Amino acid sequence: MHRPTFRTDCVLSYPGYTSPACMKPSVFAIALLGLVAPSLHAQLDNTDPPYQAICRAALAKPLPTQATDPALQPDCDATAAYFGIGRPVDYAAARSCAYAEYAHPEKATGSIFYGAGILSMIYANGQGVPADLDLATRFTCENQGAPREIEFRLDLLAKDRETHTLAPFDLCDTTTSGYGESWCETIEARFSDIDRNHKLDAFRASLPASATQPFAELQKAEEEFVQQRTHNEVDLSGTARGANALEEQNDLRDQFLADLLAVTATTFHQDTALKAADKQLTEALKPIRIGAVKAKLPRAPRTVLNTTVTFQGVEETQQAWLPLRDSWMAFARAASSLPNADAQAAALVTLERARQLRELTHPEKPDGN
Repeated sequence: MHRPTFRTDCVLSYPGYTSPACMKPSVFAIALLGLVAPSLHAQLDNTDPPYQAICRAALAKPLPTQATDPALQPDCDATAAYFGIGRPVDYAAARSCAYAEYAHPEKATGSIFYGAGILSMIYANGQGVPADLDLATRFTCENQGAPREIEFRLDLLAKDRETHTLAPFDLCDTTTSGYGESWCETIEARFSDIDRNHKLDAFRASLPASATQPFAELQKAEEEFVQQRTHNEVDLSGTARGANALEEQNDLRDQFLADLLAVTATTFHQDTALKAADKQLTEALKPIRIGAVKAKLPRAPRTVLNTTVTFQGVEETQQAWLPLRDSWMAFARAASSLPNADAQAAALVTLERARQLRELTHPEKPDGN
């Protein structure tokens, strides 16, 4: 079983680590609020009649007795155990936890992996237990998914029966909807988050004592900006909005780490002066502020380029960015011995912010050329 190749609640929380995003309602969860996961009945009603018959037959069979062990607790993380996120892959633990999740549907987050999803892969692939295509079929019928996805997965299981072979069965390889892709994105995001967190721990340990508090304040300001940016400046139309928001969140955090390493390097030098960077930022803000004024008029556009991004939302995000730049300057003064490190750090992040704003109003020319 390979990790999903998609780059797309707090799914970024697991034993021993909680992402800053999980300290408040996550951007991913916000992006999915408008996506009501279809009920099992509705999903199957929209499949072709032969598949409905397959699912009715599968659901009529009782589950194995051991599957409903009351000792199982629903506060585990079957997804982390199955994919090996922050821990070794453990199919036995994943199976036990998935059954606990399955027994508590009221705790479901809408994830395609929760409970039935993990169980469908375990039994289809024979991971930690003998393969059982009947159980894999049942859990496929009960899992979240678009009708065509359910049919595709049932076809794969039927082919395994006919050929007496086990083709790799992966929910992310059989996902075609934006909703499913968004959940697959969370798996890669969790791996990335762990790796980035380890690097941040090492970076923090290397800082002089005088920079510890400024760094903590910088992280807090960065997280507030990330939340504002991904909530207010990402187009959340379409079923892949969760994936888009989470990908932007990851990109911002990767950039933050890259900027930390750049600003504290002994060779750090920013070619563009702060004054020139500020000029670029002012130019990038012009169409946003003009749009915000016009948005107050009747029948005037209130969003940027027919997206869900509002001019008011961009203004709110900009207000969250200003203290972030101040925090960068304070951190650079404490962490770097280079002259004018604070102004150069401010120029660096100002240019990045100007680029973000240009991408909103002129997406075909993100570099401003």
